[in-house]
Amino acid sequence: MNYTSRFIKHIVYPSMSRWRGNRVLENVRTLKASERFSLDRLEALQLEKLKKLLRHSFLHVPAYQDFRHRLEDVERNPRSVFAEIPILRKAAFRDNRDRYLSDEANEKEMFLNRSGGSTGEPVTFYMNRYAVEFSEAARWRGLSWSGIQPWDPCLMIWGSPIELAQHQMLSFRLRERWLKNRVLIPAFALDQQKISEYRRRIERFQPAYIYGWPSSMSILAQLLLSSGGPLRVQLKGVVSTAETLSDAHRDLLKEAFGAPVINEYGAREGGILAYECPAGNLHATAENSWLEVVHPQTYQPVPEGESGLLVVTDLNNFVMPRLRYELGDLVSLSSRTCRCGRTLPILEAIDGRSDDTFITDQGILVNGQYFTNIARLLPSVTKFQIVQQSPSQILLRLKDVGLTEQDVQSFCTQIRDKMGNVSIEVERVTDIPAAASGKVRVAMRQFPLPSKHAD
Repeated sequence: MNYTSRFIKHIVYPSMSRWRGNRVLENVRTLKASERFSLDRLEALQLEKLKKLLRHSFLHVPAYQDFRHRLEDVERNPRSVFAEIPILRKAAFRDNRDRYLSDEANEKEMFLNRSGGSTGEPVTFYMNRYAVEFSEAARWRGLSWSGIQPWDPCLMIWGSPIELAQHQMLSFRLRERWLKNRVLIPAFALDQQKISEYRRRIERFQPAYIYGWPSSMSILAQLLLSSGGPLRVQLKGVVSTAETLSDAHRDLLKEAFGAPVINEYGAREGGILAYECPAGNLHATAENSWLEVVHPQTYQPVPEGESGLLVVTDLNNFVMPRLRYELGDLVSLSSRTCRCGRTLPILEAIDGRSDDTFITDQGILVNGQYFTNIARLLPSVTKFQIVQQSPSQILLRLKDVGLTEQDVQSFCTQIRDKMGNVSIEVERVTDIPAAASGKVRVAMRQFPLPSKHAD
């Protein structure tokens, strides 16, 4: 443990706990105590938290006061009452945000948060330290499974130019370095000319783990491998977050950094929802959130193991509760057990966002990962973006560096194999820029899925 780690462990965290009431480490211990509960005991914990949240919401949140007459039923059968609450779409919440603010919320203790906005207009909402500290605890609980502690040195590959404008301030850099033991390399500034500088900085810092978007970390990995080989750093793990982690990303990161790749799944609007254990399974943070998986058109529950739209209820946000909130991601859940011994539910797969899913003119849904799988087998396709503009129109952007006509035609043929006789406009570009959030969207559908009644 280096001097900075000791300083943070023995001075910073105790001071935050004593003088600011920070309970992150205490919450980590609480979560670690429940991660191996029996299934019955874990479910009882969830139900007790759900009942408390429902009672509070029905009494103190204007958007849910029509359910006030169901308070007695909450005590007897919270699941039944909960299932009657309509799923909350992002647009509906955004348009009526203030109706979800609790009348007991203390303005001095709450703060405004916002989603990343990678798919459009960001969603803003209120939280307080209670909810945030439980979410942070979920992250550190998950990282502890790989031996990573809150005071360990971290290399972050992060941020868009907009996000990082404030990060150029000296005070920010000092705070990150000496209070969080983090060094940040901007994700948007990775290029061959700077790789030697970055290699020296990283090897001098000797991080215990790397944290960032898989796409950005993969760029760094490729640059390192092409200019001197892997880092001379002993890492506990490479933590992937904020984007879908593909098998190609995982293989490349493991080769370049020589450490296990750990998948973190979360969202600003839902907190840390799941973490990958050393056995390779994503365990849901059941103590913090109630997760449901529904069909993206009917909004009815899907069978176990089937991919569907993730609906999240944060069990700790009493400032601005959002019950049954549509997060926008497609996932599947499993009840199988993990050899690591943790009983927390397993997320079997994260299949991207709901608007990554295309629809054929026959009404068949096609996951955006299908197009990524095509591109992986076409040697000259180094970067692409596919946009479904209507059920019959697709725009295919391809980075025009070494691109062959044979691969372009093969890509189009395989798209039609799945999507039918669609019109494909091919656009050759010098590069495919990231969105304002800093993330690159590979597949996007620009129109809503038609709603469909359940049978």
